[in-house]
Amino acid sequence: MMGTGQSSTNIAMRAGVEVAFRHLPLLEGTDHLLQAAVNTLCGVDNNGTGAVPPKFSDISRRRTKKELQRLADPENDPFTWLDSLHQPAILALAKFGFCRGEEISSEKLRAIAKKAAESDLSWVPEKVPGGRPQNRRAHAVATLLAYYYEMLTGKKPTRTVDPYKVHDAAGGQFFEFVREIFAILNLKVNIEDVVRAAIKQRKEHEKKRKSTHRVSSIINR
Repeated sequence: MMGTGQSSTNIAMRAGVEVAFRHLPLLEGTDHLLQAAVNTLCGVDNNGTGAVPPKFSDISRRRTKKELQRLADPENDPFTWLDSLHQPAILALAKFGFCRGEEISSEKLRAIAKKAAESDLSWVPEKVPGGRPQNRRAHAVATLLAYYYEMLTGKKPTRTVDPYKVHDAAGGQFFEFVREIFAILNLKVNIEDVVRAAIKQRKEHEKKRKSTHRVSSIINR
């Protein structure tokens, strides 16, 4: 059983993460996404060497679709597969209203998974790029924040640079948001490094998605 101190720490962390999100100009009707984000981020283990659990790890579009299809399969108990889902599948479910921690029937979870599996997954990369940053956990969390930031605000994650400042030159709404979340989660890293990497990865995914759509439209003419 969780001790009183640990429980109150978790409650404080949840409250802090939610407040950080609510500092953003959130779109209307995104409360389910907000709760999904809070639940996911509060599961971060800030101890150890920074190993990345599945829920913070990227997988390819093909594997994401397979995970969602497995969850939607009426022959399976969907709850047995939840903990093994990777980041793109969790984000896809969140888009259709699934929030970890809420009570939901197997039938409703399968229905959400089916919608997610049949939806446009072009925002998920076809292949996961090789090469891992030094602090994999921090970079994975920053990348996850970039996705949630865009889904909840409708704005692309960006950073601004003040050329007249020597130190702490980077800034902007997304940058400050990541800084606030990392402080709450007690993840001690160079914020500018993880923000820059997360924005770069998001732009690369978007570029590949647009390229795929362009090729498909030419083929289907």
